[in-house]
Amino acid sequence: MFSRICHWSAGLALAALTCTAAQAGQWPERSITLIVPFAAGGATDIVARVVSDSLSRELKQTVVVENRAGAAGAIGMGELARSKPDGYSFALVTDSIPIQPLLVKSLPWNMDNFEPIGKIATSPEVLVVYDQLAVQSVQDLVDMAKQRPGELTFAASSTGSVHHLAGEVFKQQTGVDLIHIPYKGGGQSIVDMISGRIDLGFIGLAPVLPYLKAGQLRALAQTGATRNPHAADVPTFAEAGFAEFDVELWVGLVGLQGMPEEAKQGMRQALDKVMQSAQLQHSLREIGFEPVTDEQSGFSAWMAEQQDAWRAVIEKLDM
Repeated sequence: MFSRICHWSAGLALAALTCTAAQAGQWPERSITLIVPFAAGGATDIVARVVSDSLSRELKQTVVVENRAGAAGAIGMGELARSKPDGYSFALVTDSIPIQPLLVKSLPWNMDNFEPIGKIATSPEVLVVYDQLAVQSVQDLVDMAKQRPGELTFAASSTGSVHHLAGEVFKQQTGVDLIHIPYKGGGQSIVDMISGRIDLGFIGLAPVLPYLKAGQLRALAQTGATRNPHAADVPTFAEAGFAEFDVELWVGLVGLQGMPEEAKQGMRQALDKVMQSAQLQHSLREIGFEPVTDEQSGFSAWMAEQQDAWRAVIEKLDM
């Protein structure tokens, strides 16, 4: 009898282990939420729509994009920080996200709350102006701004975003006085620039590219060492005579610390695979982004370096 009980107990234990292993290997079993901490229509949202489709196909589960805009991305990241670390909630992060804990000490989250998955793409920051503004170069704009101190307005997403800080850095480096008009995302700021309600803006290339091609906005310069091929007629800031101004925009994917290992590795592998897709790379380049296809193991350290660099900028701006 004792022997039969032992065999029966061992069988149950083996079955339980087998079941657990099978369950552990089944991630994802349901849809995944991808939080975009910015409004629809902006650069981050555009990347999210492109990448989520590819991830859905690769993971064979729907990746649902949810926009949670506000406070330069802090609201959306707060939502991720409050979510259950079960491997079914992720967020797209940008250059603006590591900046927020440096500016707002009372935030209920910091970058240590998040698990870096991988870097997705980079893009130039562009200085764009209302098409009827009588400037043709960055120097023209600087000259006009000095003649009209405190009159020209610039659009950038929420106070404390990388676009806002780019504008503040530009003001400091050139000695001009521009008025920042904050927006929740790029979409509405573009509408207001096209209509002439706002004079100029600091924004990623992706959301303004169609309007540049249509002649509704005019780009004076773009950041980066070389011109983006989809904005080949737009000089770099270095070519325009303002080499010190250089802000790289980037987008990456993070999950939540404490998420199951199978979910973390599963998403990393899925992202790695879709980033090798020629179709995805083409889609990202068509909207003004350069896909990142190299090894992602250094993403965590790289984000920390980005935060340290912006800490020095913020201290210099005395914000």
